[in-house]
Amino acid sequence: MAKYSRLILRAAVTVLFVFAALSKFRNPHSFSVWGYSDGFAIFIGIAELCGAIGLWLRKVARLAAFGLIIVMFGAAYTLVHAGDVRAGVVPIIVLFALTRLAIRRR
Repeated sequence: MAKYSRLILRAAVTVLFVFAALSKFRNPHSFSVWGYSDGFAIFIGIAELCGAIGLWLRKVARLAAFGLIIVMFGAAYTLVHAGDVRAGVVPIIVLFALTRLAIRRR
C-alpha cells in the first residue's frame, strides 16, 4: 500500500510542477509582481521541470526532491513576505509532500 501511495504522491507532485513550469514559460512577467526578473521566472520554470522529471529517475530522485524543496522554500518565503500568507500555505504543503518523497524507508 505504501508503494502505491508514494507512486500517487510522486505523480501528483510531478503534474503540479509540470503545469507550474509551463505557466512560467508562458508568462514570465508574472514574477515582476514580487520584484523578480523574467529571466528568474524562466530559471525557476526550468528547475521545476527538471525536478519533476528527476523525481522519476531512480538515481537522482532524492536530489530532485531536495532541489524542489529549495524552490518551495523560496516560493513560501516570497508569498509570505509579500503579505499573501494564505497563498504561502500551498508551497508549504507541497514542501511536506516533497519531504515525504525525499525520505526513503528501507
